[in-house]
Amino acid sequence: MSMDLHVGFRFQRRIKILPGLAINISKSGVGFSAGRRGFHAGIDAKGRRYTSASLPGTGISWRQYQKAKPHHALLPHGAPRIGPPEDHELSPRGGASRVAENVVLAITITVLLVILVAIVSHLH
Repeated sequence: MSMDLHVGFRFQRRIKILPGLAINISKSGVGFSAGRRGFHAGIDAKGRRYTSASLPGTGISWRQYQKAKPHHALLPHGAPRIGPPEDHELSPRGGASRVAENVVLAITITVLLVILVAIVSHLH
């Protein structure tokens, strides 16, 4: 008799940038969130948008993901679609390149926020 044992390890670290803004680092990559204790909205490391509510200090939380819209749904009605037809879709980008893009984006946003905070504190 074969016994499959799959254990799911999680890693997650939330780094506050400014009050109400955070960079979230996990096994999957880097995400961003905004909100306050007990409620926030964000984009996870896989690019999915979500809202989350929790009872602080209890470990009890709820998260709901928004349904993804097809790229052509973002275009105005009758606008020409640029790119290959949907039935000849190219293979999606690999997960590693998405993680790298998220890391670069997180670093860029962090640097810009640090510069902004330095400028604001210098003006006072």
